[in-house]
Amino acid sequence: MDKKLREAFDQVRAEDALKEKTLSFLKAAIDEEEKQRQPRPLQKCKKSGTFVFRLPAFASVAAVCAIFFVWLYAVPVSAISVDINPSIELNVNRLDRVVSVEALNPDGEKVLSEVKLLNLHYESAVETLLNSASMQPYLSDESFISVTVAGKTERKSLEMQSAITSGSYAKRANFHCQIGKKEDVSAAHALGLSFGKYRMYLKLRELDPTITPQEAGNLSMRQMVDAIQDLGGSLPDSGGGAMYRHRQQTDAPFPPGEGKKRRQ
Repeated sequence: MDKKLREAFDQVRAEDALKEKTLSFLKAAIDEEEKQRQPRPLQKCKKSGTFVFRLPAFASVAAVCAIFFVWLYAVPVSAISVDINPSIELNVNRLDRVVSVEALNPDGEKVLSEVKLLNLHYESAVETLLNSASMQPYLSDESFISVTVAGKTERKSLEMQSAITSGSYAKRANFHCQIGKKEDVSAAHALGLSFGKYRMYLKLRELDPTITPQEAGNLSMRQMVDAIQDLGGSLPDSGGGAMYRHRQQTDAPFPPGEGKKRRQ
């Protein structure tokens, strides 16, 4: 039984402390149940006069409830990719809580080393991340802030996009929230990219087939946006009807080829 529990828990992406705590609880409950299953003296039923075994059901119920809790809380069903130059992904459970975080580049690792996001509601997590002191060096009037959501369903994705674009952080210049595809997550990770940056990389590759995933990974989102526009392309659709807010009208246009230079 212990081996089966361990194998099952190894398949769950969650905070290690949470997994170990819940696993210990389950093992204790099952051990208690096994003890209770040992034969006990027959007890006479007062009404019918028959003899029955009394087997406490509490341990079984507790084990089932604990397993359900792990399934409900620890298993991620949605994801959020935050890309500026730091690329960070948040994995979100059915209760809209962040159960794991991952940095996809060195800048992301640096930011996450100073910010705690686990167990926060995803809206609070995004706000905490963007307002954190460690993120401020990457935020400027020229920065392009990209948040990509991938919910379990299209309806959930739209709900997450609406919630995030309603936050105070969404009022920043050059902020954009788009809807991605769940199937893009594994493809992006295989190339070492967040699924948010991966979506932008695919658009850039349409215009410049020579660009590699490694080159894209070294570009900030602002550099990728500029490169796409300098090559005459348009940015990927947001997926929810919202428009990108990019490069203010008062900004002078970049010289032709400037996007290409930024990748060198």
